[in-house]
Amino acid sequence: MNQLTIFSQVHDQIGVIVLYIDGASRGNPGISSVGCVIKKNDNILEEHGYYIGIKTNNQAEYSALLVGLFYVEKYISSSDELLIISDSELLVKQINGLYKVKDSTLRTLFGRAKELLVHIPHRVTHVLRAHNTHADMLANRALDNKIPIPAPLIPLIGTDV
Repeated sequence: MNQLTIFSQVHDQIGVIVLYIDGASRGNPGISSVGCVIKKNDNILEEHGYYIGIKTNNQAEYSALLVGLFYVEKYISSSDELLIISDSELLVKQINGLYKVKDSTLRTLFGRAKELLVHIPHRVTHVLRAHNTHADMLANRALDNKIPIPAPLIPLIGTDV
């Protein structure tokens, strides 16, 4: 069974909240942003895109995860499962324990993400960029328009914007 089949089956279940995340970086490091979309039963609960300053692409991907987890927290109940969808194969494999996190900055972001996920039943799935267009659009719009990140999120992702 392929990932998209699993995604479709899980997505259709009641009690599943889906978090699409994407980080964008123009240059590596370069100006960066995040995008996230939170859905339940095909309804968009929230969507966000923010400029996060100068980051590497991988730092932007992890920042998108953290921003998404910040917002998704208010929707998760004890009977829900969180499905995280990302087009970052590195992030997915690191969060799932298949790859080690060697970079010190990513280790910090990874640790924060794992702390937020510790009590949430979750799955993290990789999809191709073509299946993550909404989060990608939000990240690119935030980058183009320099949409500022809200102050409460700054300590979470460690930006100086």
